[in-house]
Amino acid sequence: NDLTQLVVNGQVVTSRAGLNLVFNSPDLNGDLEVNLADVQLFATDFFSGTYQRRSDLYYDLTINLSDIVPLANSMTVVCP
Repeated sequence: NDLTQLVVNGQVVTSRAGLNLVFNSPDLNGDLEVNLADVQLFATDFFSGTYQRRSDLYYDLTINLSDIVPLANSMTVVCP
């Protein structure tokens, strides 16, 4: 995404060659707002038993209670 910048030691990285960067957002459904719709998706992923990267908000390759903290801390956040 062109709206995302990678900054390392204060310098913007402009070359993407060889970089495989992924990141998650507590906005699981991508509607630019963290709300109960995202909690519902998280709960579905949590109880399904199947790993879904979107809900691994505390990246450890497991959907567990550690992932709830970033979700809860972001509730009601809206992207302009």
